[in-house]
Amino acid sequence: MKWRTLGIVGLSLLSCQPAKQPKIERFALKNGIPVIFVALPEVPTASVGILIKGGVAKLDTSQAGLELLTLRTVLAGSESLGYPQFEQKLATLGIDLRVNTQNDFSIMTIHALDQYLGDAIRMAGDAFLHPQFNEKAFEKYRRQMLMAARRREVNPDDRVWDLVNTLFYRNHPYRTRPDGTVQSLERLTLTDVQNYWKSLLKSGAFIIAVAGHYQRDSVLRWLNQTFGEIPQAPYPVPKVPPLDFRDTLVTDTLPLQTAYLAGKFPGPSFRDPEYPATLLGLSVLDDRLWDTLRTQYGLTYATGAGLSARRANYGYLYFSSAQPQEAFQLLKRELDHILTGPILEEDLKRAKNLWQTRTFLRQESTAGLVSNLLMFEYLGFGAEQFYRLPMALDQLTPSQVQKALRKYLHDITYGFLIPKPSN
Repeated sequence: MKWRTLGIVGLSLLSCQPAKQPKIERFALKNGIPVIFVALPEVPTASVGILIKGGVAKLDTSQAGLELLTLRTVLAGSESLGYPQFEQKLATLGIDLRVNTQNDFSIMTIHALDQYLGDAIRMAGDAFLHPQFNEKAFEKYRRQMLMAARRREVNPDDRVWDLVNTLFYRNHPYRTRPDGTVQSLERLTLTDVQNYWKSLLKSGAFIIAVAGHYQRDSVLRWLNQTFGEIPQAPYPVPKVPPLDFRDTLVTDTLPLQTAYLAGKFPGPSFRDPEYPATLLGLSVLDDRLWDTLRTQYGLTYATGAGLSARRANYGYLYFSSAQPQEAFQLLKRELDHILTGPILEEDLKRAKNLWQTRTFLRQESTAGLVSNLLMFEYLGFGAEQFYRLPMALDQLTPSQVQKALRKYLHDITYGFLIPKPSN
């Protein structure tokens, strides 16, 4: 068992009751944007999350990084309070404004003390509706993203996932990187950002969630005065095709002593009935890989197995090792064992407790909570699914978990970065 999860599981065993679901209220702004409210009166802060539908799956590879760069530039300042004064006021009021872009959506989170929530919403809304598009801010964020992209080219953890994705996402919209590439970021201009923002600013593109300590009527009024002014219009989100099934191993070399392996395989999404069982099964596999590859044999420092959150979803495997062939054989042995051998009830209980605790932890941060609520609202059967997931996991049996793994845990696309032989 992983030492890193011992404390979490131990805490979880103290309270094995399902995570309590607070009341979820739903409203709509005057332009039709849906708003989800979850009141947490015991905390002194509140967060607002704004989800933008579609993500980079609607962009081609030449536009990689465009949505993230656009949102960062937009949120650098408004026409009434430009850059850098806009960011300085945010800091003065202790307002945390962040953006995360993924394959299927982007989420902007506003986190503030409850007494400054109105200021935070008004500032963010003003930037959305009347962005300054400051040239210096655009160039700063473009260079930051470009520097990060160049670091990824020499970072083995990033390179191994890129190696997998060249095959796994071939001819798929997910091949476009949310954070951009060196090639795309060198070409993007402020005009590209301005034009892209105009195409996004439609009410149908947004979902909003609010969590924490707030006065609901006041927040609704602030939201209507800002985000409620976004032009009312539909926003068609392109469908994403299923991921192809492949059983492939692609290799590359790097001048290091350690090898890196990553694998991906198509998996169930939030709306598939096997999602909870596959999620739980991969959590059990994650523990087994740690116990075997690291604890028993000392072949690796890091292992991993899990299930992502995408419309076209995938499961993943990972390890790094200075003895890659031995580690790979043990990984394949553990895959065979979990598919053909027994899954112990105690292993399943441990994984269930861990997910129960993770749900509680995600509720402790209102910024994290709004992101999870929005993700389940958009990708799944509604925000309530976030709270119901631990209960669904708790009802699963070993045979149900193994049946789900047998359906999905195969045809794995592997990327293998191996040490370059010395001359």
